[in-house]
Amino acid sequence: MKIADNFDAAGAAAIDCIDFLPLVDDLLEIDDEGWDAQVVRHLEECPPCRIFLEQLQDLRRMLRAQDDEALALSDPRIRTLLTQACFPRKEDPS
Repeated sequence: MKIADNFDAAGAAAIDCIDFLPLVDDLLEIDDEGWDAQVVRHLEECPPCRIFLEQLQDLRRMLRAQDDEALALSDPRIRTLLTQACFPRKEDPS
């Protein structure tokens, strides 16, 4: 992943990680050149979120490479894995 070089994100309003996480699914669907300047700025300033997004992108590429035919973005296997990766279930303390 490359952060869009054509953005001047320095002037963009900041978003925090809580605001960023719900956007991840949409970010995986579009090319990074279509990302909002706020997203670009957050990724430039937040290595954990940048690494998280890169890992999800890598996961999608690996899943697609496993089948002879590329998996569609709408394939339920991708959605299930991304949901589990993004929002893991909390362990039952009992």
